[in-house]
Amino acid sequence: MQGIFSILARQRFLPLLFILAVGSVTSVESDDDWKLTQEKNGVSIYYRPSKKDPKLREMKINVTVSGNREDVINHLKDEGLIKKWMQGLEFQHVSIVDSMCWIAVQGFEFPWPISNKVNRMEYRRQEAGTTTYIFLKSLPMSQSLPKGYEEMSPTEGQWEIHKLNTRQLVVIYKVRALQESPYPRWVQDPIIQKSFLTSFDRLRTSVQSLANN
Repeated sequence: MQGIFSILARQRFLPLLFILAVGSVTSVESDDDWKLTQEKNGVSIYYRPSKKDPKLREMKINVTVSGNREDVINHLKDEGLIKKWMQGLEFQHVSIVDSMCWIAVQGFEFPWPISNKVNRMEYRRQEAGTTTYIFLKSLPMSQSLPKGYEEMSPTEGQWEIHKLNTRQLVVIYKVRALQESPYPRWVQDPIIQKSFLTSFDRLRTSVQSLANN
């Protein structure tokens, strides 16, 4: 069992969640029943049972950012910016569809024995008053896979950027497990939570550094 810990405890574990437990609503759902699990440096992690399958869970990550909405979006779209904060992301190549949609081919590196993964993800932006939603949906690969990579299992996801006041935004990422993880929760939860706490702290720091320039 110590061998499992040595594999999972590396900083590059964060993107594994996109294989084991990612997916979220593609429309606005009720936002209740969340239980706070971890909170550090202003980053909060919540869980609740999945409404589709009580054996599975949903997770929500919140952080408040002093900065510009477009800077947050650029941290999802721009390869140089996203690599500043998302652990394990090796590359991202973006194709712009229109002003509200882009497609990103992303490669993630994992520690042995997990194979490196690549996915092709659609990001579709939707405005609703003072909130920006960005819905994510996996697309089939349109070209051959890079050497040394396997195609990632299809996923869906959702970002929310809420205007709190003239200077602050609340950034939320919600994920839902689509299948049970092969790892026991007592092994994976501390590692996943630590990775998200670190990554979202980096996201906030990077966005706020642009606002202060």
